[in-house]
Amino acid sequence: MLSLQEHADNKGIWLYLDLSGNMTDLELLYQEFKKNNALIVEPPNDKPWHMCEMLVKDLDDNFLRVGIPLEH
Repeated sequence: MLSLQEHADNKGIWLYLDLSGNMTDLELLYQEFKKNNALIVEPPNDKPWHMCEMLVKDLDDNFLRVGIPLEH
C-alpha cells in the first residue's frame, strides 16, 4: 500500500510492506535496519489488528511500515 500525505504534518509518503514469511523475517529485517543506523521510529510490536509491525523513516521524511500477520 502506498499513501501520499497520510498525515497532515508529514510531507513524505507512507509505504506499507506486508511480509508473507514468518516472524523471523521481520526480526531479521529489523536487525538489518538497526545495524545500518536506520531511523527506527517504532520497533516491531504487536498491534490490535493482529499484525506485528515496525516503522522506519528515511532522510526524505518518507515512512516504511513493515508488518507480518500474527497467528491467532
